[in-house]
Amino acid sequence: MERRALEWLADHGLVDQAEAERRAAARPDPELPAGAAPDGQAIARAVAADLAELYGPRLRRVVLFGSWARGDAHPESDVDLLVVLDAVASSWEEGARMDEVLWRRSLDSGAVVCAVPIGEADSRAPERPLVARALAEGVPVG
Repeated sequence: MERRALEWLADHGLVDQAEAERRAAARPDPELPAGAAPDGQAIARAVAADLAELYGPRLRRVVLFGSWARGDAHPESDVDLLVVLDAVASSWEEGARMDEVLWRRSLDSGAVVCAVPIGEADSRAPERPLVARALAEGVPVG
């Protein structure tokens, strides 16, 4: 993680490139044992199944987006999900409703699972850039 932070700082001109490379070389990322890295796709499928049980017919679809959908995830990547429901009166209330599912799957997998609840209407005409990007790059989970 520290190496990625140094790379980002150098890419944005906030630290000297040579200094960032020197410091990054002194701090290699830890190696995970084979099979220890989380599987974002599998985690997303498990969360989608839990959400289907929680919401029943209100759940329209679950979309995996971010680094796992793009294929550039690393072992510390979180699992980003767009949760499309029939309607959402309050994103905060829906987030609280699915909180237990997200925490349980996060603890079980070792990866942070994040979800953005939206209504079906918002998925057809997204106003928030995050939602538009998630729909554009996302992969349906099923």
